[in-house]
Amino acid sequence: MNLRRALPAILSAAAVSADLAWKQVPNSTLEVAAHVVPLDWADASVGNATLAVIRYKSTVTPHLGSIFVNPGGPGGSGLDYVIGTGQTLSEYTGGQYHIVSWDPRGVGATKPVVKCFESAAAEKEFWRGTVPNAGLEARGNFTSQDDLDAFYAQADEVDTLLTKLEKRCSQLSGSTLAYVGTAATVRDMVSLADTIEGKKLINYWGVSYGTIIGSYFVNNSITSAEDTFAGFTQACVMAGYPSCALGNIAGPHTSPGDIATWIHQLLDNAYDYKKRGGDISSASIRDRIMGDMYNPTNWPDLATALLDMYDQIKAGKSPAAPLVRPKLRRQSNTNSTSDPDSHPEAAPDYSFQAITCADALDSGNTTTKDVFDEIVRVTREVSPLFGPTFGDAGFYCHRWGTRAVERYTGPWNRTLANPILVIGNEADPITPFASAQVVADLLGNSAVIIQQDDFGHSSLAERSNCTIAVITQYFSHGKLPIEGSMCGTNQVLFPATPITKNSLAALASAPTPISSDADELAKLRQKNQILLGMNIALCTIVLALLILLVLSILRKRKARGRSGAGAKYDSAHSAMLRKDDFEDSTHYTDTTPYDALRPRQ
Repeated sequence: MNLRRALPAILSAAAVSADLAWKQVPNSTLEVAAHVVPLDWADASVGNATLAVIRYKSTVTPHLGSIFVNPGGPGGSGLDYVIGTGQTLSEYTGGQYHIVSWDPRGVGATKPVVKCFESAAAEKEFWRGTVPNAGLEARGNFTSQDDLDAFYAQADEVDTLLTKLEKRCSQLSGSTLAYVGTAATVRDMVSLADTIEGKKLINYWGVSYGTIIGSYFVNNSITSAEDTFAGFTQACVMAGYPSCALGNIAGPHTSPGDIATWIHQLLDNAYDYKKRGGDISSASIRDRIMGDMYNPTNWPDLATALLDMYDQIKAGKSPAAPLVRPKLRRQSNTNSTSDPDSHPEAAPDYSFQAITCADALDSGNTTTKDVFDEIVRVTREVSPLFGPTFGDAGFYCHRWGTRAVERYTGPWNRTLANPILVIGNEADPITPFASAQVVADLLGNSAVIIQQDDFGHSSLAERSNCTIAVITQYFSHGKLPIEGSMCGTNQVLFPATPITKNSLAALASAPTPISSDADELAKLRQKNQILLGMNIALCTIVLALLILLVLSILRKRKARGRSGAGAKYDSAHSAMLRKDDFEDSTHYTDTTPYDALRPRQ
């Protein structure tokens, strides 16, 4: 059953019922409801919004209440988030809470929504192949004057289209644009919490944008994207071929630098191919790579996809399926079940731009050329690979005239009743650890920060038993970790070889650089293969012992039956292995306990 497609009908029934009359989603542990709030919290005469609400019910007693979660974006769907990760969030927090979220104002199943186009075709025609829709074609880091000239030649046309965009959105969305800001969303959450839990302190878990107010010019948010990309190339080399499809791209002694060079050459090849009329572009490849930097579990598929695109470009063939440039939603969370391809003709969602710009400071004399200048600067100074994109909603705000009727601009250092737990990844491609540190510093004694030693976007990108223990202790027992501690991860980055972030860290600390020591890489690959063989052998031995145990029990029962003793078989006292007691070591290799949390160096 496709839960996302089933929700509209269930929500419609909930909307005509009493406020927050929960409706069970068939064949699931989910419930949905509708909650009515004023569009303008200072003026009830403006009208109402109806929030689509979802919860994953608690599974462990005693029940401790509800945790309200926001998936980021801005514009991320809370319904999609809980459908996709509700079970994980419940596990991380001890199972004693309902996990509650909602589609924020202007988003998804909440009414009213932000609407800017009637269809995908209408949006495509509006942009007519300009940078905001088609992407930016560039070789290297804008070293070609021809590329710069072609880029800046679009500035006037894009400027005109950005001005027209908000007018279209205002016409199709009515007055909604002034009421979709973050301040209103926070008030909505308070109203939800008061209705569900009574006027108590709120348990809240925000991810990505869910932790901060959106801001203008945020391209420095990709400062760690190159570090994440370096982790991808290093993990690929350690995993080797065929675990990573690019593992032998430069021969048996392929280095991370070889893979990075190969990918940059692929971008240049795609640039030339697009110029010749091909349907694979450097922009679409950049966006694919950036999207998969969010989720390291996608890295094996990314490596295979890049190799496939290379083969298609080399042969001059079109891909088996149309390669559509995805809409990048910077600072969004990607752990959801939302499938944009399931409704390819649906009008694209512009809530990302609407919410970001509703919150943004007035742009003053900022021009579209200034935005283009920023893209060039970031490409040259911050990230040659990920800089040439138009994926940030802040790039729309200087021509987006509507601001929220209520915007919160500080202060950010209020003393809180209970300290906040802040978690930041060491190499997050869109929300660097430095940003998490700023949040913690602003809150002072009201926050404790830990660093998760992994790649990807948010602490959910890779599994960490250590982080799970910290979060469970925090929500279940109110215990905080040591300030500035670091949690290791145990998520395998490529299949068939137990390569984790810890493996890469150990290799990086070796005295000889990884890129110049092929023999060391060969030894590490051999060691990983030996470890894998040992794991398989161990599994085989345990399975054999389990079979022997079962056979022994059956023989004893049979013998007792023949003797007429009438003994009963008590399964409660039999030797049994549970799945969570015997985890596959190729997926979870680090079992750092909570009390072994190590100080960050």
